[in-house]
Amino acid sequence: MTTPAVLPRALRTALPLFAGQAVVLGSGFALNAALVAWVFKGDPAAMGRLGVLSEALQWITVVALMGMPAAVMRLAPARPAARGAILRTASVAAIVAALALAFVAPFPVPFGDLLVGHENTGLLWTYGFRAVPLCAIWVSTAALHAEGRLHRKAAVEGFERVAVLVCGLAGALLLQRSRIDGLLIGMLAGSCAAWGFAWTSFLRDPALADRSAAVPFRELLRIGAPQMAISLLESLRPLILLRIAQELVGGDALGHLATAKTFALPLVIAPELLAQALFPGMHGPAGEKAHVEGDRKRFIVEIAAAGVVVCAIYGGLAAWLLPAIGTGKYAGAVVPLLILLPGVLAQGATAHTGYVLLVRDRLGKAALVSVLALVVTVFLAALLVPGGGAVHGATGAALALSAGLVVRSALLLAFARQS
Repeated sequence: MTTPAVLPRALRTALPLFAGQAVVLGSGFALNAALVAWVFKGDPAAMGRLGVLSEALQWITVVALMGMPAAVMRLAPARPAARGAILRTASVAAIVAALALAFVAPFPVPFGDLLVGHENTGLLWTYGFRAVPLCAIWVSTAALHAEGRLHRKAAVEGFERVAVLVCGLAGALLLQRSRIDGLLIGMLAGSCAAWGFAWTSFLRDPALADRSAAVPFRELLRIGAPQMAISLLESLRPLILLRIAQELVGGDALGHLATAKTFALPLVIAPELLAQALFPGMHGPAGEKAHVEGDRKRFIVEIAAAGVVVCAIYGGLAAWLLPAIGTGKYAGAVVPLLILLPGVLAQGATAHTGYVLLVRDRLGKAALVSVLALVVTVFLAALLVPGGGAVHGATGAALALSAGLVVRSALLLAFARQS
């Protein structure tokens, strides 16, 4: 039997997500454009510092989450009567862990200097605590996704990005003498506002008020631990890459790499949303549905075909626009961005495959994939970045990251095959 095209079906389901993510992407690109054209105009090095801080925040957040979003998505559909207990336990655990990590991370020894470099440790006292609202939001959106409330999930994600955009730029405007401090404080305030908005999604949910059910934290951790390992390794890869560039070449090279990554990697959101839209129909109390394997193969082919066209157009636009903004100081980000696009395309094509591994309880293999991709990225970065200068250092780092993404995708395909 021929498997019907999967993208039209996924697109129909994902329309609520795309509506919200259009806001997310629009806000993200608006913020990035404002950063290179105004906040850090003519100063790629400052953009590089923000890039390192953002990746460090991502790492702190995924460690604090401990895989709770994956545990919520896996357990809530199978135990709908206990979804309130699942959400409460996961949220409290992640928030407490985020508070602890945000307090410890800024200390120069032994964490701060290693995580973001000595010059950035002071900024972590502000920015690191953004992990707390982010953890709460991620657990909340995972619960909404598991319940099929995609409109509300999209609204929460869109609200967070708009709030971060508005509050971040307002902070940079108010603190003209130290725009990066104002920007980070404003972004923290925006995420806190979104946290409050996310929790309004559950105020009238009777399951949340039901205290009769109980879900032990260790059960959630057991389910989420493999995903925690995967997320930790996935977030380490860009962080280590930026830190290598920061220590070995620094300055403009770091800024060019951070700019290229900031504008290229969000492209993977579109195929990720399509994969998310397919997830609720992939499994249920009886296990994996029969159509999953066919969907997985069709998804890869269809995303690859569409992605080639999108990446070609996007790369052409980037090559035209980046040299025109920020007094031409960001022209050096063009080549790294173009190099990242094949890796982004490979990651997008295997977005659905990652969910297949979750359904088939093969997250341990997915964690192994992340380890191998990290090793490839770090090895190539150590080989290609040193002594490259501003242009070649950023190019070498981009080659390392893109190669790591391609290796990751190839291994995911190998481990997802039905035995």
